[in-house]
Amino acid sequence: MKKISFCISTFNRSEKIVKLVNDILKYEGDDIEVVVSDNCSTDNTVVELSKIDDKRFRYIINSPNIGAIPNYMKAISEGNAEYVFFSTDKDSINPSGIFDLINFFENHSYVVAGLCKLDVHKKQEEIIFNKGLEGLLNVAYLSQHPTGYFFKNDKLKSLEVVRNFSNTDKVGVFPFEFILGELCLEGKTAVVKLPLFYMETMEEVKNIKSYSYSGSQNNLYFTPFKRFEILQKYISHVSNLNLTNNEKKSVIKLIFQNGLSAATLGYKLMIENDIVCQHYGIVSKKIGFFKVLRNDFIFSMNFLSKLKQPPFFDRFIICVEVHLAYIIRKF
Repeated sequence: MKKISFCISTFNRSEKIVKLVNDILKYEGDDIEVVVSDNCSTDNTVVELSKIDDKRFRYIINSPNIGAIPNYMKAISEGNAEYVFFSTDKDSINPSGIFDLINFFENHSYVVAGLCKLDVHKKQEEIIFNKGLEGLLNVAYLSQHPTGYFFKNDKLKSLEVVRNFSNTDKVGVFPFEFILGELCLEGKTAVVKLPLFYMETMEEVKNIKSYSYSGSQNNLYFTPFKRFEILQKYISHVSNLNLTNNEKKSVIKLIFQNGLSAATLGYKLMIENDIVCQHYGIVSKKIGFFKVLRNDFIFSMNFLSKLKQPPFFDRFIICVEVHLAYIIRKF
């Protein structure tokens, strides 16, 4: 069995996907494969990828376009190796780092899932987390860029990801967080820090329009409203995991803390960035101090009033503790 399936979703980025695939295939061993799930591209992706002649490469074309999140799940479901490693078509790879990734998997075959940090320029020691709460608090529900997630394939297939994690009403735009949440209960997880994958540069972001958003601020994942929506989805998922009540409260507290930060200061950073806004087809704007406070208040009130789990008193304590911790850090 091959060690790693590099599974990539793509749509209308022929130049970038061809380079990414060819760069991965510069690795000379037969212990990898590259799987591309093409979401019915209308540019010259089909022509260019069809030119690649390598038995380690498989190319799958959806017809019709099934949507971005279902295509993520389709891509990882097609991997046949011991480990599945996901990447979007926007990012780039340092092929020489593949050997270190394979070496990690060979020496840590007990790891069931995790993430590989992006934009690392020097190899660092990996961090291993125990099964259960420790993994949940360190690798799951982080709402991160999807490139770099990896999963042990036998565990992944048992989750039936295409059926269970393709519905955006259930998982929003962060399906891998739910998969990690489930797999944290199956075994040890890891954060790997290798000079391997790199996100697209700001100059590239500026010159490429997002295919996932329509140019309306209402549907952008980083708005406070959308951040609360994903918090609701995370908490609903955690509430159904096989955890003690105290463990659930610990995870939900971290989800609230991260969500609040993303809905306030995170939103400010994104919406004030001209390049990011140009990428998403919207106009940047300034967010003042009182607007940040208002977003904090609304997010917190929604947390207290719109959820059924955990009980209100627990939510109130979580809200107070998170705000007090922030004040203490600042002063």
